[in-house]
Amino acid sequence: MRIVVSLIILSIVLTSCVSKKKFAEVENKYKDTKAMLDNTAMKLNVCQDEKKAMKASYEDQIKTLKQTNAALINTQ
Repeated sequence: MRIVVSLIILSIVLTSCVSKKKFAEVENKYKDTKAMLDNTAMKLNVCQDEKKAMKASYEDQIKTLKQTNAALINTQ
């Protein structure tokens, strides 16, 4: 009985372990995915900054156009 239990425990332990090769493969995939995530987050921040700058520029243009429009209406 003791031998059977020992064999069952041993088989569970041996089959649940991950080989070093498989672990290294998964670890490398994780590192690549993390690098891609970091790169994408950086690109997102750049896009958000560009969006803010463009919005401010457009708001200035709208303000200028409204002033020009009001001045043209007043001169007629």
